[in-house]
Amino acid sequence: DSYERLGEIKKLGDLSGYQEFFALDDTVMAFTRIIDTTEGQKDCIFFVDYISGETLSVTEIAEYTTFDIKMRDGIAYIAYDQYDEQSEMTTYLQAYDISSGVVKWNLEIEKSDLKLMEISRTKWINNLMIATGNEIILVNVENGNIVKEESVSGIPVGSYAYKEQNVYTVLTESGSFYMVDEIARKVQDCSELFVIKHKKIEFFGHTLYGEIIIPYNTNRVINYNTQTGPSMENTEWSGRETPGNFIM
Repeated sequence: DSYERLGEIKKLGDLSGYQEFFALDDTVMAFTRIIDTTEGQKDCIFFVDYISGETLSVTEIAEYTTFDIKMRDGIAYIAYDQYDEQSEMTTYLQAYDISSGVVKWNLEIEKSDLKLMEISRTKWINNLMIATGNEIILVNVENGNIVKEESVSGIPVGSYAYKEQNVYTVLTESGSFYMVDEIARKVQDCSELFVIKHKKIEFFGHTLYGEIIIPYNTNRVINYNTQTGPSMENTEWSGRETPGNFIM
């Protein structure tokens, strides 16, 4: 709010490679780096207090194809895809205690394809959501048990967890819009509530100013505003083109 610098991370050991992914919590930043060790290069996740600059813990992770991290109450939920020797893909999810470095539980979801993960910002909600290439899965954060699996239409491209509510939203590339009730363990197709004119979508994000959509293979970002009732009208600002062939 004040635009003042809160902290600075000056040195994080002998690092090489590049930043692959990062996530933020109240005062903790998590990011992946390739580090040099006596045994060769390893993929690791660094958990750093970005106010003090202190490295809280470092954990090694296997080679992955898709990756996501969510943090809450000192626990990091780490999800990634990995191929086995038979080229079968498995999604792995683990709960990692950032302060102690202890893995609380592990979950394997066979023949899966991780697209995104979401955890509620409401502290009393006990499940997190994983969206794969064809399913929405609710997982209990206390023990790693799957409590709900539901097939969806289209590949998920974005999601949002509403603050102080027990609801997630998921949008697929085909424009299907799902509401996931964490308490009722119910996945409902609510596509009629969110009308999108594009046939294929690459990205979906929720902001304070509406929903952000990037259609597939275009250089256009579109902002959808939320309206209800018979007086719904198209807004004057429908999109903004940017230089280049497409947006990442």
